[in-house]
Amino acid sequence: APQWRLEAGWDRISVAEYNVSPLFRGDLHLTGGEPEVGNISVPAESGAVQSKVSTDIISIMAYYDFFSGNQKQAGSFVPYIGLGLGYADTLTELQLSDIYGDLSSIQDLIIYGDVDENNVFRFYKSSNHASNIAGLGALGISYGITERVFLDFSARVMYIPSIKWKLTNIDNTREKDWFSAKNMIYTNVMFGIRFEF
Repeated sequence: APQWRLEAGWDRISVAEYNVSPLFRGDLHLTGGEPEVGNISVPAESGAVQSKVSTDIISIMAYYDFFSGNQKQAGSFVPYIGLGLGYADTLTELQLSDIYGDLSSIQDLIIYGDVDENNVFRFYKSSNHASNIAGLGALGISYGITERVFLDFSARVMYIPSIKWKLTNIDNTREKDWFSAKNMIYTNVMFGIRFEF
C-alpha cells in the first residue's frame, strides 16, 4: 500500500552525564549493642558518583502517511506516524568516590579499588556495555518538493527498559552491579530532507 513505508535507522545518543553527591542520604538504622539501647537511627551520607552514558540504537521503523490517492503529490503536506523496534547498545562509565570513607571499609568492595599515595582508597574507573531491545515512536509532517523528495519535520521518542552501571576490578575480570536506571526515554526533534525510493 502506498501509505506505508519502511526506514532503517541508526541513532547516536551522545554522552550525557549523571553526577550525584552524596549517592546516599538518609537514616541509617543501627542494631545491637546494649539491650537497653535498642534500635537507633542516625542520619548518614555515603559516597559520590560521576558517570557518563551514551547509546547507539539501530532500528527498523514502519511509517503510515495520511494522504489520499495512489501517490503523494508535490506541493502538499503529508502527516504521518511511525512505530519501530531497535537494538540498543549502551555504554556506561562510572567513577565512584568514597568521600565519607565508609565504602572502602566494605570487604566486598576492596577489589574494585586501591589505596593511593595519600593513603586514600580510590575506586577504579569502570565501564559497562549493555544490550537492550528499544521501542520507538514518531509523529511528523512532510512537504513534497517532488513526488520523491520531501522536507521532513518530526518528533521521535525512544524507550530503553533499563541501563546498568557496574563496578569492575583493575583487569575487568570481576564486576558488581552498583545502580541502574529504569524506563529510560529519549526524545529528539528532527528537520531534514527525506528521499523515498
